[in-house]
Amino acid sequence: MIHFDYYVLYCNTCMLLYQVDIQTGKHYTCKDILEKSTILSVALRNYGIKVEDRISVAAENHPHYVVSICSTLFIGATFAPLNPAYTEREFTHMLEIYQPRVLFASRRTENILAKIASTVSWNMKLIELDDKPLDGNIITGDKVLEKYQSITDLYASSPVQIDHNRKRMAAILCSSVPQNQWIFDVETEY
Repeated sequence: MIHFDYYVLYCNTCMLLYQVDIQTGKHYTCKDILEKSTILSVALRNYGIKVEDRISVAAENHPHYVVSICSTLFIGATFAPLNPAYTEREFTHMLEIYQPRVLFASRRTENILAKIASTVSWNMKLIELDDKPLDGNIITGDKVLEKYQSITDLYASSPVQIDHNRKRMAAILCSSVPQNQWIFDVETEY
């Protein structure tokens, strides 16, 4: 059974698209998602993530999942999703294939991924998407956003050049992401 931790709500009166976190009831507008994604992309660049790097997410559907996708694409890295229902063996196999530099996890996947992360042969940073990690040694996405919020210019942009082969590979890796997790039509307020 698939469990959705958020839903998308379209408000006819205000013409805005919201994402609602079912666990907390918090509403996120497209502007909120864009701002968080921009801040996280600055953090990822500061972690040394470059165009040829991969970032994986092993988490349930959640607004922070969308933020991690957008920030990955903003810096030109490749998004490599992992099914949170994988077994330890399946996670290990997929991580060996992807070799992500950053791995976003949820509480559901944190313990198993922390165990695997300590055994991989490359440097991989583990970040918890939920507000509170099970292990106090793992940084949360909220802490990363807090740390980089004050040094991020939300309205500056620096485009990343990506060749056609790279776009094709990103499309292949992202094709396993369910359509309901992608939001491309963004209403802007003037």
